[in-house]
Amino acid sequence: MAMVNHSWEEQTEKLLTETISELKTQETKRQELEDSIVTLTRRKEAYEIVLQDYRRRGVKGGVEPDWLKLLKGQINKKRLQIIAQQNGGKLKISQASRILYSNKGLTKARKHATVYQMVQGLAAELTEQIPPIFKKTGPGEFTLVGGAFLSSWQTEDK
Repeated sequence: MAMVNHSWEEQTEKLLTETISELKTQETKRQELEDSIVTLTRRKEAYEIVLQDYRRRGVKGGVEPDWLKLLKGQINKKRLQIIAQQNGGKLKISQASRILYSNKGLTKARKHATVYQMVQGLAAELTEQIPPIFKKTGPGEFTLVGGAFLSSWQTEDK
């Protein structure tokens, strides 16, 4: 004759019900965490895009670097590279001459036109150098050639 132990069966059913309930609770928590992870990942990506855009715009965003600190103590060829690097790899003769002329101590020239001609001549010279530092992209516009980017330690004040 088989003995039936109802209390064991009832306890097991109770434990099964509790386990199923706890499993559902944990699944809900897991889903909330996954949703939170997706939201945070999207937010992180959005911030990275905004930060990259801000850095890419550089001068256009209204925040100019401290040109005097960046350029003082450098030779003019390096100055042009630094200006281009700060402008996303692009050098505009008018912008570079304005920067050099308006920051006292970077040039001894008395006229802006003199600085403009000097910058234009240097940029042209740097396109003909081997290997070239700049590539002419338009009238008064140049772009840094691939390996010509300076590392951040080369642009620091020494």
